Amino acid sequence: MGVEERNPQNEISGVANPQKTLTSLWDQLSNTNKVSYKNIDNQDVNTYIIEGKTVIIIYVKEAAENMKPVFVNGKLENSWIRTGDGDRKVNRDELSALIRNAQPGQDNLPADNFTMEDLDLDSLITFKERVSKRFPKKKYIEMG
Repeated sequence: MGVEERNPQNEISGVANPQKTLTSLWDQLSNTNKVSYKNIDNQDVNTYIIEGKTVIIIYVKEAAENMKPVFVNGKLENSWIRTGDGDRKVNRDELSALIRNAQPGQDNLPADNFTMEDLDLDSLITFKERVSKRFPKKKYIEMG
């Protein structure tokens, strides 16, 4: 907060009343009618003075699968998904997948009596490529 996105370089605009802004942030995050799930803690919110202006940096962690989708204003349609360079509203298929994946089921149970040799290597490589395209900064493709 307090940074304007510009091209080619962002501009520090500052937050006019940081304490009021922080109070409003915590009030809204604590209101389940505003945000369905709060995944921000005190250590995730920091205030800095840059070029004589106050900037608030908020680290937003990814919600656990069983807490997704996270939505605003009490409406599932107001769910958002993080992409490589920002956030965008989910489409119908993505929303259905988020809801389905939040339900406990067979995928949540441990797979006993299996080893790495039981995995299909081609399927694993395809999966890593798809996930890597969706989350390029996490470098999943480089994992062993």
